Amino acid sequence: MVREGDLDGDGALNQTEFCVLMVRLIPQMMEDAETWLEEAISQELCNIQSLFSALMTKNLFLVFF
Repeated sequence: MVREGDLDGDGALNQTEFCVLMVRLIPQMMEDAETWLEEAISQELCNIQSLFSALMTKNLFLVFF
């Protein structure tokens, strides 16, 4: 397996070679990572929206420079 992932031929896997090999061997990992990223972004947007709503309810205004 090391030979399969050893792109530069030095006999060892560096971090990049290891990651490429794992993605090739386990394609589901990339699909899972995409799902996790989408969920994290969605959660952050909800957090921002909740904060904005709370500030507006209390008549507080944010000023961005």
